[in-house]
Amino acid sequence: MHHDPDTLTQRHARRNRVALWRGRLPELCFLVGVGLSALAGVLYAADPHWPALLGEGARWNTPRNGMLLAVLCCAALWMAMRQRLQRHRAEQQTDWLAALPIASDTRHQHAVRRAHLHLLTRAAAGVLALVWIAWRAPGTIAPLWLALLLALLVAAACARWAMPREANPAAARLSAASAERRARTRIPAKASGLRLLGHALEPLAARLPRSAWAVGMGCLMVPVGSGLWTIVGLVGGFSALGLARDLVSDWRSRFLADQAWLAALPLSAPRLLGAYLPTLAVRAALLGLLLAAALHALSVPHAYAGLVAFVLITAIAHGILTGYATRRRPRAFALWMALHYVGLFGCVQVLPPAMPLLLALLLLWLWRRGSL
Repeated sequence: MHHDPDTLTQRHARRNRVALWRGRLPELCFLVGVGLSALAGVLYAADPHWPALLGEGARWNTPRNGMLLAVLCCAALWMAMRQRLQRHRAEQQTDWLAALPIASDTRHQHAVRRAHLHLLTRAAAGVLALVWIAWRAPGTIAPLWLALLLALLVAAACARWAMPREANPAAARLSAASAERRARTRIPAKASGLRLLGHALEPLAARLPRSAWAVGMGCLMVPVGSGLWTIVGLVGGFSALGLARDLVSDWRSRFLADQAWLAALPLSAPRLLGAYLPTLAVRAALLGLLLAAALHALSVPHAYAGLVAFVLITAIAHGILTGYATRRRPRAFALWMALHYVGLFGCVQVLPPAMPLLLALLLLWLWRRGSL
């Protein structure tokens, strides 16, 4: 059977990954057990609340809201597939197959197939979640939510044919070059050495379009007839959360790329991380102030607003240290983040006073693990 080079490369990478998992079988079994236990705990805690959330008598379970949610789900799946396609195409520009005489359209079609498979996985997860709810709480899902299931399936089936086709590779490279030129950075004239790496991070304003989903969530949360300050508070708060997530994601991608680029130099990991810390600290403080101001606009007491802003800054630090500790195993980043948050949530439920101590120990452990 004929396969394109990308498919063969992906198959060999999958075999190498399976061999790596076999070599770390005890660790894999432990992580799978912890993940399944956490999932069982979350499902058990949420089990009594499904009728109130998705029951036919719920106030917000109306045909208009259901159709709006279905359209939003389809749009979110389609946008996620577009982003995944762009990520695959960016990876194809720098991988080892880029130097081979392979038709650009062939590589583009492979990227489309991978993005479509990712969308099908997400749609299947949503369908399984709704089927689980229908099984655990019979009669809670109105017929309207069956339309939502159909919308997920239609989006997953039709999104592949809605993807753009790369007809002109030269035009695609020109578009990528123009997009690269549009990404402006603010590097001071006196900056030199490793500090250039931190200053090269894109400004928050340039990354704001990537957080449009958070701004949209803030707009959807605005009650009808709300005042101006309520709108400003909700949109500003969700924007701060979206920018914080994007800050960690942008730094992590740059950190991994710079680490590979500087791998031949005798440069320690703490020193490389220190090149980004001044810029990251300033931006985390700005996002904390933005969130505190948004909460103040919502008439939240100053003490609670300051506490929530501090929690956001701590969450940014945790994401950065987790990326630092998993720099040799980038695929473990999402798993570590999920396990850490599940553990912190369990600590809040069982012994809330121990939460700050547990978080401090976790940050210290991540720093020591990353500095090895």
